[in-house]
Amino acid sequence: MAWYRFIASHGPGHQSHSEEYQWLDNEALGEEINDKLLKELWDDWTEGYEWPIGKVELVDKLPEKAKQGLISKYKYEIEDAKEMLKIIINDQELYEKILNIDIKTFDALRKIFPQS
Repeated sequence: MAWYRFIASHGPGHQSHSEEYQWLDNEALGEEINDKLLKELWDDWTEGYEWPIGKVELVDKLPEKAKQGLISKYKYEIEDAKEMLKIIINDQELYEKILNIDIKTFDALRKIFPQS
């Protein structure tokens, strides 16, 4: 269980740069973290990028700027999830759908409630 930094340069001339920090946990992933798995996760993360090059690296500590960004992101997702729960409570069909899904991450909710 540790923080990993996903880095990619992409687009024409690799002029665009993307970076994201993810907490990876063997138990949550259901498999051991290894180079092959990290490559698969990086490929999934860069899907849709043109000509991506980059890597995934283990980091000792989450940088403060990244920490504040993640706090803001998850605060928004929690607020959004609360609004979605209001919809579920008022709609029996959606409520039954959510009961049948194994929710392990916020991404699971997006399968039911795609954002426009």
